[in-house]
Amino acid sequence: MKKIAVCALMLIVSAISFCQETPAKSSLTPEAYLKKSKTQKIVGFVFLGAGAITLISVSGGNTDFNTLGTVVVAGGLSLLASIPLFIASGRNKRKAK
Repeated sequence: MKKIAVCALMLIVSAISFCQETPAKSSLTPEAYLKKSKTQKIVGFVFLGAGAITLISVSGGNTDFNTLGTVVVAGGLSLLASIPLFIASGRNKRKAK
């Protein structure tokens, strides 16, 4: 009896969630896309600069080996995080035109 009740409940929940309407995508104005693009580009440059400065400061050789790995990973991740931001910035700039 418990199995039947659980199965019935699962069917009801899946039917309810399947029947929900998805809201229509709101299109942004070209000015909004340009503002979003500019913000993403600035954040991308901040991440790029922070990662580059971090890696350059470590390359001097006067860093403790206990913190070296953490600093290198943080700098590398910062550099890698800037790439999708530049791509998204270009995409939003194209959408604005």
